[in-house]
Amino acid sequence: MTKIGLDAYRFSISWPRILPGGKLRAGVNPEGIKYYNDVIDELLAKGVDKANDYNLTICGARNDAMRIQGILDHLFYLRKAIDDGANVGGYFIWSLLDNFEWNDGYNVRFGIIYEDYKNDCTRYPKKSAIWLMNFLRKGYSPNHQTRDCLSDDENLETPKKSNK
Repeated sequence: MTKIGLDAYRFSISWPRILPGGKLRAGVNPEGIKYYNDVIDELLAKGVDKANDYNLTICGARNDAMRIQGILDHLFYLRKAIDDGANVGGYFIWSLLDNFEWNDGYNVRFGIIYEDYKNDCTRYPKKSAIWLMNFLRKGYSPNHQTRDCLSDDENLETPKKSNK
């Protein structure tokens, strides 16, 4: 994906790199562990957030500029695909709300709406939700000049509750 200008980070573990014998009792390869620790460190250095930072305030957790860039990049390349003749019927955000993930519980947040699990699951729009709303309302085209679709009066300091 880097070849086409996207910063999308995904990796999966190659278990033979960590367990060359195929079983734990055959021994763990320390170089394999170091390799994946280095991959994680590199992703964190590039700004990929940890799964969930419980030290963030609600306002801090709602400031998800990286998600905005990801959405914009997807829309930009989707537009290019349409221009090249792809038959696209629609586009969906990965997740509207922060939710429960089977493998990770409530420890990851994918949604554009922040769900406050500690306070009756109150919902607050993240910066990405406000950005997407403005992007769609104003009819912008997904080019790299439309990154800032927040108006001056919209900030994250005074959370606005979303209707449940």
